[in-house]
Amino acid sequence: MVDGLTLLIVELSDSRLYGELMSKARNALVATGLLVFAGAGLSFPFLFVKSKNRPIIDSSKPLPPQATFRGPYVNTGSRDIGPDPTNYPKK
Repeated sequence: MVDGLTLLIVELSDSRLYGELMSKARNALVATGLLVFAGAGLSFPFLFVKSKNRPIIDSSKPLPPQATFRGPYVNTGSRDIGPDPTNYPKK
């Protein structure tokens, strides 16, 4: 025995209405996915700033050699000789 819902699905699948409903549902799904993706991308900087993580570089210790690398063209005439031992008075 065939119930009414099965007949309705068969009738809808044969008509253009089924294609239009599926097209609208697909468009809504894609639009929702794009909005979620854009929302996550736009909220990332705010969440990153508001996170309570400790600082990446501890300011009480000297910088590691990897952090002091300046690049091949920046300050090409100077040499890095380490921290300045002079204590300057605060103004």
